[in-house]
Amino acid sequence: MSKPLEGIVIIRTGGEIGIKSKPVRAIFEDILLKNVRRALRDAEIPCSRIWRIAGRIYVVTEETERASKAAARIFGISSTSPGLLTNSGLESVVRAGKALAKTFVPGTFAVQSRRTGNHPYTSQQLSSELGKALLDQGQGLKVDLDDPQQTLSVEVREDMAILFSKTIRGPDGFPWGTQDGVIGIIDESYGSVIASWCMMKRGCSLRALIFSGHEGPSEAVMDNLRRLASWIPEGVLKVTSISAFSDNLSPPSSPSSLVAPPVTSPPSPPCLPGIIQIRLATRLAERKGMGGVVSSIHPGKLDLIGMAMESPASVSVFLPLVAIDDGLLKSWMKFVGVEGQAGLSGGENDAFGQTFSISEVEIDLMLSGGTELRVKAEQPHA
Repeated sequence: MSKPLEGIVIIRTGGEIGIKSKPVRAIFEDILLKNVRRALRDAEIPCSRIWRIAGRIYVVTEETERASKAAARIFGISSTSPGLLTNSGLESVVRAGKALAKTFVPGTFAVQSRRTGNHPYTSQQLSSELGKALLDQGQGLKVDLDDPQQTLSVEVREDMAILFSKTIRGPDGFPWGTQDGVIGIIDESYGSVIASWCMMKRGCSLRALIFSGHEGPSEAVMDNLRRLASWIPEGVLKVTSISAFSDNLSPPSSPSSLVAPPVTSPPSPPCLPGIIQIRLATRLAERKGMGGVVSSIHPGKLDLIGMAMESPASVSVFLPLVAIDDGLLKSWMKFVGVEGQAGLSGGENDAFGQTFSISEVEIDLMLSGGTELRVKAEQPHA
């Protein structure tokens, strides 16, 4: 008797995790398993079973589409696929394939089969039987192995078989929190979101630093914070908000002050020169015990960054947008959800070379006057 079909999700761990040593890979995959469980729980997606096997996490659930989308927003996951689970018997696999292919539209298709273990059929024979069964369903389908419009994929592992026809891209990278934390300078620009997201993708936990006007953060800044929070396992982003008005700064008074090259007019609030933003972020990182600062600024002379740092620097400054080409940037904008949003950089770039100085005392005063926020994602992992 054929086993009843069950919904299942295949969750593939990131390729970069696979090149780690076996002990490190096991640690990362355990973290991913916990993050998947949390994502499903937060999204209120029930599952009857969940387990991992060498680069894969499997979730048995009837809500395969929602579970796939939730897991595809977890750093360290390369892709997910909603599908059907059955036993490895040829009759059962063909029955599941016919059920899944009912969603196919008239046009071309192909079948791709992979097996692990011993079975009374080869992968080629399995693909052939499935292809014949789909053609016999009378859905207006034709076989095209070179450039099919839709593909039925089958993974047979020992006594189980999983069939799927859809793959959802994940962020890849490393699990959240497996690397040193960073302070991300966030403004209204999409560049500030992408820069911080890049570091999150590398496994860094994130605390945001924003610069606000008298009425607090703008709605555009809050949208960016919520967008980043949606990529965090618990769906909450910790934020430090500092007043950005230029009257917090002093005119140049001593060689020990931080002075950038002069221009004709000061920036309009709530915009601080980029160098001073980084200086404040650096001190905040020291206070919070974090390993670095990430910003979207990309000045023509990178040596200006050194002006913003203590000597010797105690934390690193990361400028990921400097090395990203336009094609990759556009791809990530669409993936992260900032496509169409204006501005690679905020006012920090325009003000990067303004004449201002800030003393150590003023840095401490500005940070001490900051407000701590916890920004929640509107729909974590949805």
